[in-house]
Amino acid sequence: MVRASRLHREGRRFDSYIVHHKNKKLNLNFMLGRIIFGLIVAAVGALFTIKSEWIYQNFGGIPSADKYLGTEGGSRLAYKLIGIIISVVGFLIMTNLVEAALFAIAKLFFPGFGKNQ
Repeated sequence: MVRASRLHREGRRFDSYIVHHKNKKLNLNFMLGRIIFGLIVAAVGALFTIKSEWIYQNFGGIPSADKYLGTEGGSRLAYKLIGIIISVVGFLIMTNLVEAALFAIAKLFFPGFGKNQ
C-alpha cells in the first residue's frame, strides 16, 4: 500500500475517493428513479394487455388490425400486442438497456451503422 505523501513526492497525482465519487448519491437517485419509472411503464403495459377487452369496448376496434390480424379478434390481439410491447419497453428502461436495444435495431436496418471508420 502506497501512502498519499509518497505519491505526491513522486509527482503522481493523487485524488481522494470523494473527489472521484462526489456524485454517487445523484447516480443512486437517478438509478432508483429509472427503476421506478420502468416499473410504472411495465405495469401500464400489463394493464393494457389484461384489460384489452375493456379497451376494445370503450375505444373501439382498429380496422387495419381486424383486416390483417384476424376476423373478429384482430383488434383485441392488437391491443394485447401493444401492451406487451409497452411492458418490454418498461423492462428495458428498468435495466437501462434501451440504448443497446435501439442500437441493435438500427444495426439491423443499417448494417454499417456504428462502425468506426
